[in-house]
Amino acid sequence: MKKPDLYKMFLAHLHDVGCQSKRLSPLYRSHMCELHNDWDKAMLWLCDSVSFYTIQLLCS
Repeated sequence: MKKPDLYKMFLAHLHDVGCQSKRLSPLYRSHMCELHNDWDKAMLWLCDSVSFYTIQLLCS
């Protein structure tokens, strides 16, 4: 799998989790939706602060 494909999958997961999970705060949800629509911002944010494992923990 190419990196961009994996990134797109991860970003889609972030979007699903952030926009749909009632367990996450409204601010966090809106942040996820915003990131999903801004590739560059999302890439920077992902590189800085989050991993797939972290997201799984948030949503488990």
